[in-house]
Amino acid sequence: MTRRCRFLLATSVLYVCSWAVGQESQWQPVELSNAGFEAPAPDQGIAEGWFLPPGDYKGDVAVSRDRARSGQASLMIRDRDEKAGMALRHVRLPATPGSRFRASCWVLCEAGRARLYLEFFNSANLRIFDKWAEGGEPAKWTELVVEGQAPPGTRTVSVLAYSTVSNVGLIYFDDFSLECVPGDEEEKPRGPIEVGDRRQLLFDDFFTERRQGLDIVVNPPRKTGKIFLRADKPWERLMINAWHTILEDPDPLDPSYRYRLWYETYAKVGDLGSALAYARSKDAIHWEKPNLGLIEFNGSRDTNLVFRGALGHGQHGGTVFIDPTAPAEERYKYIYLGGEAVCGAVSPDGLRWRPVAEDSDVLVKWGSDTQSTCFWDPDRHAYVAFLRSWSPRMVSRTESKNFRSFPNPVPVLAPDELDPPDTDLYNNAAVKYPYAGNAYFIFTSLYHHPSDKLWVELAVSRDSVEWARPWRQPFIPNGAEGEWDSGVIYRGVGLLRKGDELWLSYYGRVATHDTYGDKEYQGGYSYAVSRLDGFASMDAGPRLGELVTLPLVFSGRHLLLNLQTFEGGSTRVELQDADGKPLPGFSASDSAILRGDRVSLPVTWKGKSDLSELSGKPVRLRILLRRAKLYAFEFTKL
Repeated sequence: MTRRCRFLLATSVLYVCSWAVGQESQWQPVELSNAGFEAPAPDQGIAEGWFLPPGDYKGDVAVSRDRARSGQASLMIRDRDEKAGMALRHVRLPATPGSRFRASCWVLCEAGRARLYLEFFNSANLRIFDKWAEGGEPAKWTELVVEGQAPPGTRTVSVLAYSTVSNVGLIYFDDFSLECVPGDEEEKPRGPIEVGDRRQLLFDDFFTERRQGLDIVVNPPRKTGKIFLRADKPWERLMINAWHTILEDPDPLDPSYRYRLWYETYAKVGDLGSALAYARSKDAIHWEKPNLGLIEFNGSRDTNLVFRGALGHGQHGGTVFIDPTAPAEERYKYIYLGGEAVCGAVSPDGLRWRPVAEDSDVLVKWGSDTQSTCFWDPDRHAYVAFLRSWSPRMVSRTESKNFRSFPNPVPVLAPDELDPPDTDLYNNAAVKYPYAGNAYFIFTSLYHHPSDKLWVELAVSRDSVEWARPWRQPFIPNGAEGEWDSGVIYRGVGLLRKGDELWLSYYGRVATHDTYGDKEYQGGYSYAVSRLDGFASMDAGPRLGELVTLPLVFSGRHLLLNLQTFEGGSTRVELQDADGKPLPGFSASDSAILRGDRVSLPVTWKGKSDLSELSGKPVRLRILLRRAKLYAFEFTKL
């Protein structure tokens, strides 16, 4: 029996490290990209396959043709500050916990001391463990070697060339290498996946046993270009802020208003005391700001303000959510930043708020910012919250069984070398997708410091813990120069389903992030419209594509596909047993040819659609597509 450890390089080179169980483990080489710095430097960057980590550096990093241990080039680091270091990191490579790694390089130190780091990172691309070796002599090439074992939580490994903080110096690095002895834990095959009768999205390979001729692509929504809410009240004179929550939920004062909106307002420059305001709508397009008589502004209670904080903390960047498990007096919950802590409030109607406890509204002492989010997750039987962490800005997560206290959050999503240089993940706008199982999304705004602009990108997860950003492209892009949303874009919290569409609210403005001054911000809220289940899809071109799933156990009667075919396109579906053999009567040749554009397209085999006989048994789906987009599947009981 053999096991394989695969490392996919940025240069698309796949190196396979294998060994026989029961035999003596041997170091196996892992191919590094541009290990001797001989490849030409890219148009933007220092060396192909390497990048400069975030930091305030005072020095130079470059490929040198003056010194080389072998070949014609080496890496030169000139450190000009004894209080700061200089570094260059190789792109991260996949790694598994328990594997042992050995890294080496050769250094020549004309001045100062060199270090070689072996680094391990978690799913958020945060370094969780490292080992290093230090050395180097003037005018003599010296080898540095360091070994380390990947700890629990490891997802990737890298090597880093470093000039130590305690010196200024001129150091050359050359001939890097990395070796691996993979861990001895046997990979356990994934058993049948319980899908019940819930819809399942296809934004990754969670269900995939085999995929050929299909690409997983992101489908950016269509921006309407119309602002549905602007600042037009005295307490909104400076701006309505980006942070807002939108829900389909009848207004308690007039149930004919089916949609509700909570948003943040500021009255003037220098006033750091934001207020939470309320609006309502019958169609989600035309909004009313009712006079509620709850919160005073300039001596009058004719306002739509509902909250200014509790216990003297103030409030900023909050999210309202409905808690289906709570008693009536706490059905609505609000998580927000109050001072140096993340705080909570509760309400029977979303209008009248009180702190979560009489003596404290603090949920966790954490210096967050932007919009903190939270929701009740019935699959985890817990409240799940997403907050900001810093240096750089990133997304962190925490969960609790009660809405009174949370443990400190743990980073789950951070910028990395695949992002443009000098960027942060500004906010999260996290949501548990309500129309399918096992689907969570983060709509983070990527803050690009050089341009001072922000646009929305998409992150995906199956459990709210492990996150990925497979598509490094704008999901909701900035408008053209001069348009009302050309400066910044931030997603709000909430998804509105309107028929077979999802309406995603967002905030935009012309002013960029660091634009300050005694003026009104001309921003507002608008919608981006997506197909139901349509954030991502498996796409087939003119050649036949094939998806074979892992064994699935369902509890429905009929199979539906969210499918879009194009001219000349078609789809067939085969049902197989757990071993991959076609089930009698459900082969691809028995399948009706599916064409069209429907979110719930029924599958039939020679006119038969009832799958009751297979309910509760492990089956595989084999889906054949040509010129088509497959968004989701569902075994429905209807």
